[in-house]
Amino acid sequence: MKSKALGLIQNILIAVLLVFCVYGIVCRINNRPISVAGYQLFVVRSGSMEPELRKFDLTLVKKTDASQLKVGDIITYIRGDGVVITHRICSVTDDGVYTKGDALDEADDYKVAFSAVYGKNVGKVRYIGAVFDFFQSGYGIALCVAVVVGIIVLDKTGKKNKSVAGPQDNGASPDLRGETKEQCAAASSETKDDSRTGISGNGKE
Repeated sequence: MKSKALGLIQNILIAVLLVFCVYGIVCRINNRPISVAGYQLFVVRSGSMEPELRKFDLTLVKKTDASQLKVGDIITYIRGDGVVITHRICSVTDDGVYTKGDALDEADDYKVAFSAVYGKNVGKVRYIGAVFDFFQSGYGIALCVAVVVGIIVLDKTGKKNKSVAGPQDNGASPDLRGETKEQCAAASSETKDDSRTGISGNGKE
């Protein structure tokens, strides 16, 4: 029972690490977070939205139609220089929006085109973004792969050692072979006795 529980924990750990590894590799290749059913995960990398969003918070962003964006919404978008920003909408125009960080005194001095908006923020997890950042780095991916390979190798080595050692004899089991020999000897002796005193088919000796 204990070995099964450890095996289950091991499989879950491997699965989680593989998910993080694949996520990090794909994000690095695409240079942007993975989109699943219109949802993406982004890491907050500054304190411009405090106290609503803090540095290294993980935010869940939902793809939203431009017509549904309104003042007060927190959105994530890509700026002209390639930097991803998460700020609150303070004004909406026909072809874009103006934003402002909650912790900043002034609004951003540029208009954000609707095409540059990833979507609206619909959820957050405090500080877990640091973990996602790490697993998107080269060191994080390498460590993830190394840990998974190490777990698999140790598991295979342990199973191989057990198979070589075989079942252990703790002295509690009876010597079935000895009993069998004794039983055979007894049976043979009885057979010899019967042959000397046996009864023939006609009832005479």
